[in-house]
Amino acid sequence: MQITLKNVKINETFSEETTMFMADVYADNKKFAHAKNDGRGGCSYIHHYDGCKELMREAEEACFLMRSRICTDFGEPFEIKSTLDSVVDDLIEEHRKNKFQKAMMKDCEKGIVYGVNCYNYNTMTWKGFTIAQLLKHPRGQGALGKAMNEIKAELKDGEQIFNTNLNF
Repeated sequence: MQITLKNVKINETFSEETTMFMADVYADNKKFAHAKNDGRGGCSYIHHYDGCKELMREAEEACFLMRSRICTDFGEPFEIKSTLDSVVDDLIEEHRKNKFQKAMMKDCEKGIVYGVNCYNYNTMTWKGFTIAQLLKHPRGQGALGKAMNEIKAELKDGEQIFNTNLNF
């Protein structure tokens, strides 16, 4: 059974400990539930629509049969069984990550993007110029090369340059 989300609404502004969201949950392209999280650190709430209680039960069973994850974030590794809640939360985080990566790739067109990941990065830009425009200009190429060398020299552990449109 394939679990998917549609009509995903994420509110980064009011997310505190968890991601604040609302979404419709589908099993094999059949809408059966509404999911939400208030962003304050609690579990996600999933409520079936009228007439969909059995489909939700089947989705919960299908999720439980999915491969478990091994968590190593807190010292000794331990197993986390999949649940409908965890699958929905994973799909939300995937959606959120894709959104941030898309924004980061747009920023790569405007300037040099460097940092830890798509959630935590910096951008060096040139007022009124995109990377493509700078690459076409002889002095722009020099400015980009100099900036890249300066950024590379200042990168901290775990940081990297994300631009794929530069070959310096």
